[in-house]
Amino acid sequence: MKTTILATTFALAASCAFAEDIFIGAGGQVEYSVEGQKFEMEVGPTMTLGNIGVAPKLLSSVDNDADFNFEGAELEATYGLSDSLELYGVASADKDFDYEDLKLGVRFQF
Repeated sequence: MKTTILATTFALAASCAFAEDIFIGAGGQVEYSVEGQKFEMEVGPTMTLGNIGVAPKLLSSVDNDADFNFEGAELEATYGLSDSLELYGVASADKDFDYEDLKLGVRFQF
């Protein structure tokens, strides 16, 4: 799974490098879990080519004892149908890069 995620990411980046409508950036988020008493973080590059987006993410946490824990990875793919509607899929893997789940959905905003 790890090899597939990395190969897909590099292939998309390499094939899109010459496109005019490409955006490559970075994104992430940090949140504190009150019940879990730990910070949870996700970080990774974002790549967009027209209506198609790809965002691999590494998931980690830090507890109150400052112990860093690698939690797993996700690969999100999106396809924008309009300015307010997009389809998405998220494949997730655990810390050993073993497959966990695949989520498919629709996002909307008004």
